[in-house]
Amino acid sequence: MNAKPEAVPDMTPEPDENDLFARTSVREPDARAVAVAKAREPQMRALRRILGEVVLGIFPQGLIDSVEKAYVHWQEHPEGYLVTEFDTAQERDDSLAVMRAYCECAGTKGYTIRTETDSPPNVLVWRVQTRRGSKDKG
Repeated sequence: MNAKPEAVPDMTPEPDENDLFARTSVREPDARAVAVAKAREPQMRALRRILGEVVLGIFPQGLIDSVEKAYVHWQEHPEGYLVTEFDTAQERDDSLAVMRAYCECAGTKGYTIRTETDSPPNVLVWRVQTRRGSKDKG
């Protein structure tokens, strides 16, 4: 009984067209590539462009309203800052992170949140203004 083994058909699955990694190849770095500084679209702005207005739905309406009112306040008082007190420094940092994410995709060109750092850790001194590089001030 000298059975000759049969060849097993290729069991490699077909790559999924949505699998980005399956379509990726490896490239070794060049000796010294010179990178040109390019302006990059903020991530949240890119998400809004790609996925549409549904991206704005992840932000609480109260936060959106607060940021929009702060932007109007800055337009009327360009040198002024707002002061918001939080229970903890962590709550302050979390709120600032979410507000900044919203600001990246707000309006037509996005906003920037400026802060002052000489306040207690749980106090946010901030303003919302036109994004740098954006010519329209209102």
